[in-house]
Amino acid sequence: MFFVRTASERDLEKVRALLAETWHATYDTFYGAEKVNELTAKWHSIEALRARLQRKHSEFVVADNGRELAGMGYAAMSESLEKTAVLHQLYVLPKHQRHGVGRDMFAELETCFPDAERMRVEVEPQNLHALAFYRAHGFVEVAKNIQLRRRAVRHTGAHPGKAPFLTFHAASMRTQALRPRDAGERPEPGAESLDKAKAARHKRGARF
Repeated sequence: MFFVRTASERDLEKVRALLAETWHATYDTFYGAEKVNELTAKWHSIEALRARLQRKHSEFVVADNGRELAGMGYAAMSESLEKTAVLHQLYVLPKHQRHGVGRDMFAELETCFPDAERMRVEVEPQNLHALAFYRAHGFVEVAKNIQLRRRAVRHTGAHPGKAPFLTFHAASMRTQALRPRDAGERPEPGAESLDKAKAARHKRGARF
């Protein structure tokens, strides 16, 4: 069983390796293995991960079973959008996908920003699994980010394709928390229950 907890400095090397594996599994078909290598070397270096770990008004979590990390997630309050938390990363190793790991990390992250009224994420439109996941968790498309697409193409050299990156957000953190998790699974607890669980964890001095 994997438990979600806040990441620490000692996790960064494992997180770096996890991101390299999941990025190759997800993006090689879009951008090519060589370009994915370049991107992960830059964006997922220990220095880059440490900067995220130390950023104020953010939360960096991992899914840990005591032997390995199955996934990681990172979100932060937006510096430009009012009362908006931005989900920057949510990745699960391929062998542990479809077992609720991503769902549990997401459920933890959404409780970490009491001042946020919405959560936003930008998704590669060809990443159908990610699109399905976020739609199942209450996100709706609000924009097509042409500039993000151009920036990604400039960094990767990949063909831009026809579609820009899609921007999604949940209308409200409360609405999002009340939606069912996945088809066939029991609904997530209501926002009140999530708030109570979070308060209890903080009172105990631990996340789980």
